[in-house]
Amino acid sequence: MQTPGRTFVVGVDATDEGAAGLDWARTALDDGDSIVAVHVWDVASMVGLDDAATIPAEEMGAVAERGLVEFVERLDDVRVVPAIEQGHAGRALIRVADARDVTAIVVGHEGAGRASLVLGSTANHVVNHTDRPVVVVRGERIAAPDHIVVGIADHETDDTGANASIRALRFAATHWPRARIDAVHAGSIDVARRAVDLAGLDTDVRVDATATRDEPTDALIEASGRADLVVVGSRGRRALAGLLLGSTSQALLSGARCPVAVVR
Repeated sequence: MQTPGRTFVVGVDATDEGAAGLDWARTALDDGDSIVAVHVWDVASMVGLDDAATIPAEEMGAVAERGLVEFVERLDDVRVVPAIEQGHAGRALIRVADARDVTAIVVGHEGAGRASLVLGSTANHVVNHTDRPVVVVRGERIAAPDHIVVGIADHETDDTGANASIRALRFAATHWPRARIDAVHAGSIDVARRAVDLAGLDTDVRVDATATRDEPTDALIEASGRADLVVVGSRGRRALAGLLLGSTSQALLSGARCPVAVVR
């Protein structure tokens, strides 16, 4: 059954990535859901303007807020509400998400390669510093999640009988129960089937367990070319350690051809 009244926090700015994140959220959510469009401003972002030093910070904030409100009004979408924040973009998005106890955080990211992650994008900060699901909108198209690929790993279950892959499956099936879901494991269809069984999904959810001989990252990046959303679970490694050790999640964020959801 779909979670009623989903709320997504979406980072918006003047970039194509910000626009893509909001476009995806509006496409992925239904009537009755909510989208908090968060624009984050800071004095540092004004560097390079000749008169920046003469503009009081409160006036900068007021200008940013008026611009956001006008932008949201032009959308004419009752699901979208504006929220203005000051400071570091990644930290601000997490702060808003925690204060409102939202379903997921949505950010845009079009960087390619490991360097784009190490250099510290907003997307990378959010993924590595929140316990909430994060949807990183990237790739070649924006579409409702009608076909979802969930990456399955060989993780042991915890005391609750779940693991990262099972939580990823539940996230996909709960929020888009009408979607076609492929549970993909690199190597063993039995592992994929076991994850599906343990997830305890509603009987009307269409989910197929599949296996591939490719490496996990290669398999999911290849699958992202035909999917609307790829979902992967994370066991919780964060910040610099997660980057230095490497992970399927991090590789997908720089190589996927559709949006990627990372579920902790």
